[in-house]
Amino acid sequence: MLYNNVVRCTTQPLSSTAFFCSGNGSRFDFHSNSRKFSIMSQTQETTEMVPATSTMMLIEPAAEIEELKRHWQTIQELKKSVLDRSDIQEIQGKAYVKRSGWRKLQSAFAISDRITSKEREDQGNGDFLWRVEVEAYHVKTGRSAVGVGTCSTKERKFAHPDHDILATAHTRAKNRAISDLIGLGEVSFEEIEGLEQQPTTTATATATSDPLTDYCTCKHWRKVHVFEGKEPVCMDCIRAGIKDAKCSLAPAR
Repeated sequence: MLYNNVVRCTTQPLSSTAFFCSGNGSRFDFHSNSRKFSIMSQTQETTEMVPATSTMMLIEPAAEIEELKRHWQTIQELKKSVLDRSDIQEIQGKAYVKRSGWRKLQSAFAISDRITSKEREDQGNGDFLWRVEVEAYHVKTGRSAVGVGTCSTKERKFAHPDHDILATAHTRAKNRAISDLIGLGEVSFEEIEGLEQQPTTTATATATSDPLTDYCTCKHWRKVHVFEGKEPVCMDCIRAGIKDAKCSLAPAR
């Protein structure tokens, strides 16, 4: 329990013309008509522990309800006005904002960003992973948000792994930080890419692949598919602009 220290001073009468009052030992003179009274103050102190009053601290809205509603409507209208089809990737009817779209929103809201940490992790057999932390901040309000992104060579085949893995992890972290700072909390398309399945065989296994388990009916490898809902979605088909690919993955052995 919290307590407040309370110091209490008491007064006692000394005579008919003088009285005892709280003070620090100094002499005080009082005048009443023609009489002058001089008294020496003395202090009797007692310390008492008094329970502090506790009140529930609630997090209050930053503005009135109507103002907040207008704010969110403005954000949604801004997304529709600023982002075009090239900034959006649809997967099974759900739209995901791509890197270019998050950069437009970053510019529109005057958001700055910086890398706060980055770490490379060796995963064996020549594979590695980059983990990047990005802080997005708004200078005018002082608000900030931190996003963490990772990328591994195990996700898919990269043209330039030494550059692409770090760049992709940075993009994912930055997208997430911007999304959280604005208050959208959306998953970016680049993060969905990171959900691609891992290969069912290890690097030490034979190079022979089984078309019944390793490849989809869309002719692409199992690892480049993600499950958005019940049906698998091929990220290679999406990158190639194939919208009507029919994917059917056999159960992995």
